[in-house]
Amino acid sequence: AAWARRIAPRWAEFASNMSFSGIHWDTLGTFSKPMSEGTDLPGFLRAALPILSDWGLAQTCNFVDGFGWDPALLRDEGPQGRIISFPYWETWTLPSQEDFFFNEVVPRNDSHGGGVFVCYPGKTVDHAGEMQNQNAKGIWPMDLMIKRWRKALRHGSTYLAIGDGVRHVQTQYFPATAAISAQDVKKILREVFGNYTTTTTTPATVTTTTTENWNETAANDTTTTATTTAPLVVAGAGRVAVAAAAADSRPRRDLPHDVLFAVRAPSGRLLR
Repeated sequence: AAWARRIAPRWAEFASNMSFSGIHWDTLGTFSKPMSEGTDLPGFLRAALPILSDWGLAQTCNFVDGFGWDPALLRDEGPQGRIISFPYWETWTLPSQEDFFFNEVVPRNDSHGGGVFVCYPGKTVDHAGEMQNQNAKGIWPMDLMIKRWRKALRHGSTYLAIGDGVRHVQTQYFPATAAISAQDVKKILREVFGNYTTTTTTPATVTTTTTENWNETAANDTTTTATTTAPLVVAGAGRVAVAAAAADSRPRRDLPHDVLFAVRAPSGRLLR
């Protein structure tokens, strides 16, 4: 709590001046027993909330393999609203943490809305040295990304996938993105979202035209207007610590290169 009172005002002023809607607190998870025993992440978030609220800001946090998670952070609401807008779950221990996220943290049709599932698809088909992908050897990163993205949407959540224009995240080092070919763009639209035809591709966005409503839960995650910006989730090389500015329910045609993630809150606001 003391650390939140020290640094939250500084970040709140910066985020507000940049017209962001909130701050995403990144963490490294638990990498030593003394560190984990001496860390009170829920306490930090509770102490930071009123400070951010004074600036009109919301907050999210990276719960690496569930470290620091407390269901009350999502379910308890006070004068400033819920403590976090939605959970952001960076997963390294599969399948246990993946199952816990989808079954316990953000179960399907939960009234508190979904979250952001983060599990890096890796760089090569053999996934050498990739702890999170040891059960996915032989699956190309693009196909693994599509599989996880599709699962997240079906559970009412979303997946950290696309950024820096038409490029996809590979590891926790966000600048090391990989290009997505025009063929793979069509594959993503078909296999993740369904019922789309590509009309325009630019360095910053992929604009699509719907032929009918999105399948299953995807319709709950964005507007179903005639033209919209396709990638719900984008990862940028810059401004990683701060969530980008809020948007309303209108179609987004101006997603910047440095947006960290996007997900629709229960209220219908698109937080990105």
